[in-house]
Amino acid sequence: RAKDPSPLEERARELGGSEYARLLACPVSMGCLDPSFRVLRGAEVLQELTVASYPTAADVAGFVAERLGVAEDRIWILRNEQHLSDDARMLQGSSVQAVEVVELAVQVVTSCCGAPFPAATVLLNAAEVGKVDAEGRFVLDKPVGVYEVALRHHALGPQPCSHTAVTLEGGGHRNEVVVQANPRLFIYTTEPEIDEEEEAAEAGAEPLYDPTCVWVAADPDQ
Repeated sequence: RAKDPSPLEERARELGGSEYARLLACPVSMGCLDPSFRVLRGAEVLQELTVASYPTAADVAGFVAERLGVAEDRIWILRNEQHLSDDARMLQGSSVQAVEVVELAVQVVTSCCGAPFPAATVLLNAAEVGKVDAEGRFVLDKPVGVYEVALRHHALGPQPCSHTAVTLEGGGHRNEVVVQANPRLFIYTTEPEIDEEEEAAEAGAEPLYDPTCVWVAADPDQ
């Protein structure tokens, strides 16, 4: 932070003569260096800011939002890939990452007829982020970038499935992805039930050939 007005200009104006000759005799303080930190956008330095002027993550988010022309609540400040709270303090000599956050809407449907598939767990880059509602929808905020969406549901098998790549874009872009669930079908049979009276009546009689029931289910627990 430079002194204003400059000490050199002041002395030259008041004393005249050579400032260089006076500097040979003694140094002069021109100002001071304030503690600062760097704000990154990707791999590039967006700005170097002073801790005194931007002490918290909320202050930094406000600066970045104004610089990029987006709403302040659409900016996250990260340190070591962790989202900082608004009151998190900035550290001298550190670097923070400023990322634009967008809304991602996930719609899960059946692959056969496009009907909503409820109760599935949504995974983003292999991490669980929530469950879809009764209409098969789930909405969350994430920084712009490339992600892989997957599903987990006991009717879909023991492992995550329906892996779908999605690129989240900023600048007001509508980020929606439709994920098709491929549920399994289970076919099983049940033998006819015979009560005690029927068993007694059948003693000594010709055997009865009742039909065996065939079932189709989508839930393996059924």
